[in-house]
Amino acid sequence: IINKFSLAKDLGVKRLMISFTPTKFNITDLANIPEFAVENRIDSIHITRLLPVGRGTLNKKDITPEEDQYSESIKGFINNIQNVNRKIHYKRETAEFFLEEEEKTQYMGLTMGADQSEKVLFRNKRMNCSLGCNTLSISYDGYFYPCPSLHHDPHKLGSLEDPNLNNIIQYSHKLVDGFSVDHIENCKVCDLKYFCGGGCRAVALANDGTILGNDPLCDYYKESMFEIMWNFRL
Repeated sequence: IINKFSLAKDLGVKRLMISFTPTKFNITDLANIPEFAVENRIDSIHITRLLPVGRGTLNKKDITPEEDQYSESIKGFINNIQNVNRKIHYKRETAEFFLEEEEKTQYMGLTMGADQSEKVLFRNKRMNCSLGCNTLSISYDGYFYPCPSLHHDPHKLGSLEDPNLNNIIQYSHKLVDGFSVDHIENCKVCDLKYFCGGGCRAVALANDGTILGNDPLCDYYKESMFEIMWNFRL
């Protein structure tokens, strides 16, 4: 797979993102990810939390890193990605100074699954966690699902063999309309529902046995968003 990153770039893929889920067994590699990304022409990194879905449901206690170790590793990771972007900035301001913006080396992007700031600053209503709208997942056998963590028959959207992929997209939008915050019991009455989008539906399914259940991090999301709002400065 690693060898295919450069191939994808050579074939014209403009931006590549890798996703990393820290566990007890790979947490020591986290700080090295920014340099790995640079070496493999990757443009952005996404750090996602360990989801209690699939085998994660059975193994969560065994593979979840210790809180202190996770905190220290995240600090090292952030420090290294800042170092990478400082080097990129120096390159942009020297060797690439006279190039057009699109020709310059782009800064390393970073998103984190539990970061609520983007939700607060987002200018449109968030109706769900992006499943089936901003996100579609294709399984190894060519079937479409609304999310990589919802590869279940009830959520199957169609197949690559479908001659019209627009049919799959339209069906996906219709299906996920029923998973919006307006249909989730606890979300209906929440003042932050259109900021939050209801949390992760795959986690809600694993937690409550229904895709319209609650994300167990609901209270954390609320607290984080209120804190961002109160501390926001123009």
